Amino acid sequence: MRPNKLVVLLFLSCTCLAKERKRDNHLELEALYKFIVGFLNSKIEPNVVDSKRARATGGGHVAVAALNNFEDVVTNNGKDTLVEFFAPWCPYCKELAPVYEELGEKLRDEDVAIVKMDGTGEVPSNYAVRQYPTLYWVPKDSKSSPVRYEGGRELNDFVKYIAEHATSELKGYDRKGNPK
Repeated sequence: MRPNKLVVLLFLSCTCLAKERKRDNHLELEALYKFIVGFLNSKIEPNVVDSKRARATGGGHVAVAALNNFEDVVTNNGKDTLVEFFAPWCPYCKELAPVYEELGEKLRDEDVAIVKMDGTGEVPSNYAVRQYPTLYWVPKDSKSSPVRYEGGRELNDFVKYIAEHATSELKGYDRKGNPK
């Protein structure tokens, strides 16, 4: 095996084997063997989450993106956007979910989109997702330059960040995130 194939194999094994994991998150040797053989025979298909499956998991005031609708939901929406890349099995993502939904509710009348996307499949190339959840701030006038969100995970942390970084001042909050 050539070294570059081995590197790709190791990378893919970290990102594509979620389907083969057991509930205790230990990968069985047989599953790894099947994956390696499938990879070497070019039978591994990317784990792509489509918009139909994504919509089924969405709800409320948080938009749901998938690779095939990402441009519509994020890039061409005409709004500043906060995007969460999550994994359905991730305990931190599950903990963040009600806070993120509340954020969507709180900012529903603002010129801001709150979006989530299953990051276990393919994601747009200008978003580096190495852990879950990963969040990006995408200014409406700079969609090609998303900024990784490194702030707190409480509702007020998100509101303050968005109020400060929004292209235009929010209707219901000043630039410090205080209600008007």
